[in-house]
Amino acid sequence: MLDRKRGWIGANADCSIPYSFVASTESGTDAAIDRVQARHPEVLVIDPKQVMCNGKKCLTYIANTALYKDANHINLKAAALLGDRYLTQVGNPLHPFAAGTLVRHADGNAQIRKTEMLIK
Repeated sequence: MLDRKRGWIGANADCSIPYSFVASTESGTDAAIDRVQARHPEVLVIDPKQVMCNGKKCLTYIANTALYKDANHINLKAAALLGDRYLTQVGNPLHPFAAGTLVRHADGNAQIRKTEMLIK
């Protein structure tokens, strides 16, 4: 990362964000999304904290890849990297049965009811 290579930040500095800060900052948004999901169980929630945080800290970089383009938004490379991590660690939330609810009718026919998606 450029700031480390130029010596702005020590090579061994931990630039991670404390999880307690992230949890308190995001608590209102997380609570609102949880209320939506409770009222509408068909809503699929993808929470990037599942692959960015470990309970103690949230990553701002992985290997030599900075995750953020500014104080609050991930960059394009990070989006691809985190997407791959999510697929590996959590699984594909958009798998055909995860992307909808299989509804069986009394006549034996079945259909997949569309699932709405929110990203925390």
